Amino acid sequence: DAETAAFDALGAFAPKPAAFSREAAEAVCITKGRFLRHLVNRNLLEVAGDRLAIHQVTANLARKRLEETKQLDVAQSRHATFYFSLVNEDQGDWRRIDGAYDQIHWAWKHVEDDECLKWIWALHEYQMRRGPLTDYIAWHQRGHTWARVSRRRMEVARLLSNLGRASLEERHPEEAMSLLVESLPISHEQGDRRWEAKTLNSIGDVYRKTGHPDEALAKYEEALPIRRDVGDRAGEAATLNNMGLVYLNKEQPKDAIEYLHNALQIRREMPKHDPAGEARTLSDLGKAYYDDGRLSDALPLFEEAFSKMQDAGHRYGQAMTLNHMGEVYRSEGQPSEAQQCYEQALSIYRVFGHRSGEALTLWYIAFLLHVLDHTPEAITRLREAITLFHDGLTRDVDGNTIARYEQFLQQLQSQTNP
Repeated sequence: DAETAAFDALGAFAPKPAAFSREAAEAVCITKGRFLRHLVNRNLLEVAGDRLAIHQVTANLARKRLEETKQLDVAQSRHATFYFSLVNEDQGDWRRIDGAYDQIHWAWKHVEDDECLKWIWALHEYQMRRGPLTDYIAWHQRGHTWARVSRRRMEVARLLSNLGRASLEERHPEEAMSLLVESLPISHEQGDRRWEAKTLNSIGDVYRKTGHPDEALAKYEEALPIRRDVGDRAGEAATLNNMGLVYLNKEQPKDAIEYLHNALQIRREMPKHDPAGEARTLSDLGKAYYDDGRLSDALPLFEEAFSKMQDAGHRYGQAMTLNHMGEVYRSEGQPSEAQQCYEQALSIYRVFGHRSGEALTLWYIAFLLHVLDHTPEAITRLREAITLFHDGLTRDVDGNTIARYEQFLQQLQSQTNP
């Protein structure tokens, strides 16, 4: 009976290709290794390296038995408890969460609505850094629906703010602005100044990324004193960082460098170290040096930023920094190193589900191939980038990107077929 009950409880796990640890199996099945070995010997449980897995057909049978004995909710609850505890042991341990994410995602599907918010806050940093963004958005949308129904106003404001941030990452600036503008007065009304400043900062990001530098600076200057007043040092650094990017977009790299240096100093003085934040500022500072023509100063910053991004598990940051490094190598006449950086960035963007980053990287690759007189390959890559726009997988935020891509494509095609 104990062995049968252990088998039935396996129906709470996500089936192959997902896997799980022996500790997870023992916690969910309330059994010891002896019964698990018996199940392995009977081919009801599979060994995958140092982990276990259950076939889809076998999992369906176990799940059906749980339903028949009315034990499904009990087993799912034990499964969810185990994986939620695993995440909360160290929310910053992205490698550990990576290894369990298939099961975490499976558990999320069976979590009751009144439990979903604690899952969202436990995993939102991981999902934003590791992707895909579709999970981040879907989880937040579910949480937002429940928070509205249950009239949890502050949670509504925070979820709207995060959804606005994610929409901007997906290059949907109008949607992002709508969500952020809805969030802002709720944060103010609830007296949550930290989130009010965070939302103001995100509104500034929308203006910055859509080519409205003065409006962006106004929002950053509104957010900055609030962040200083509430002692949000990480937020203060982020806002200074973004102000630097505005000056970078305005082709004032020296002003940008000053703001970015100030942001970097704050990040390095913070008692609680934020390697991902420091890496982002290092990367942006490298870009400012690059735009100022100081290539030899830019590359070491990019290399340091990339190393920190890897340690922090920040996929988007890694890809962005690799593209910057590729630009330095291309400018210095090292095309093979540049292409290696671009191709690595492209693979990360595709895993992350960041279509606008994918399109930009394809543009870089096409331009490099054109410089190397590999025009047919350049045309292929450029067409891939344009397809992302025509298929609606990314948006042309400033209204000029796709026109620039198509103009370059026509130029390359005319060279191939004069």
